[in-house]
Amino acid sequence: MRLSFPSIQVGLMVGIGGGVPSTQSDIRLGDVVVGRPTRDSGGVIQYDFGKTVRDGQFKHQGSLNKPLYAVLTAMSRLQAQHQLQQNASHDYFQGSRQVILKPASILSTLVKTKTDSNQVMKHGATRDRLAQQYGFLCFEMEAAGLVDHFPCAVIRGICDYADSHKNKEWQPYAAMTAAAYTKELLGVMPSMGTPETARTAKAILRNLSQYDHERVHRRLSHKRVANTTQWFIDHPDFQNWLLERSIRSLWCTGKIGSGKTIIATSAVDVIKGNAVSRQVPTIFFYCEPDNPRTLEGTFVLISLINQLYPFLSRGTAGDEFVNVQKAIVTFFGTDRTQPDFWDLRDIMMDMNSLIPDATYILDGLDSLN
Repeated sequence: MRLSFPSIQVGLMVGIGGGVPSTQSDIRLGDVVVGRPTRDSGGVIQYDFGKTVRDGQFKHQGSLNKPLYAVLTAMSRLQAQHQLQQNASHDYFQGSRQVILKPASILSTLVKTKTDSNQVMKHGATRDRLAQQYGFLCFEMEAAGLVDHFPCAVIRGICDYADSHKNKEWQPYAAMTAAAYTKELLGVMPSMGTPETARTAKAILRNLSQYDHERVHRRLSHKRVANTTQWFIDHPDFQNWLLERSIRSLWCTGKIGSGKTIIATSAVDVIKGNAVSRQVPTIFFYCEPDNPRTLEGTFVLISLINQLYPFLSRGTAGDEFVNVQKAIVTFFGTDRTQPDFWDLRDIMMDMNSLIPDATYILDGLDSLN
């Protein structure tokens, strides 16, 4: 589909799924569950179901990409409207060509079962254990194969309770509730901008600098002797900054040649491999005295912007990012040959505000001109 329609920027996976009721979440048939990121996942978690039902244990296959920031923003707006009792779903139901009525008959309580099954999710005991352990709200069979390859949000109407008492009675109604929510969501989605502006901004940034920060990182990392920086990684201050986030800024000082750059390479690798950090970008830059260009403020800012831009292109595409793209085209288009530090700073600050939880590691800042 993307080959035929290259301007597509976001997808919505809309359908039905099995609900996971628990004491923490009052999930009912006909409710709508959407995939939203948490501290430990992007909103969708892949699992090996066959392994789950055979051994009675959950085999976690890994967390997947979270939805675009534009979609998450729209979800938050819609949630706020619903809390204010501003819900248009009922109107969408009445306006449909065929009004699908809520089924009249349904078991009022969940039936406890000890029956094992290797189909979809029909094992109530396993379902309840996963709900308590991981906070799952819904099981479905499609999202894991798509969300890492195409940015999309998962929206599911609850048609059963993901146990051995599955039936198709509630599927049409659940599909309708999911579709109604989706229509509401589209109504509050921000503007996606034009592909032409996005391509122009990306080309401008690429022309401003060909600096390969990843190659520099690999070159410097090769100088690191195994385990020599582990004392820093294990230090309580670093762990607090990385995991607890009660420390916003961590400043490491030392004499010239004492190994600060090597420590920085280790910190970059640890953060990029951290489960929480994988949900947000890790931005880094090495100011090298042997390379005078890396000591120029404009050069550093261009590198940081270039690192943020592809992440925002995949994960935001809202009104705010469209304004950033327009600013890049305006400031650094055909009429401007030299980037201005203050314009770059403003663009950088605007991009950072769109990803406030991004992690930055800057080595040798005291060497900047």
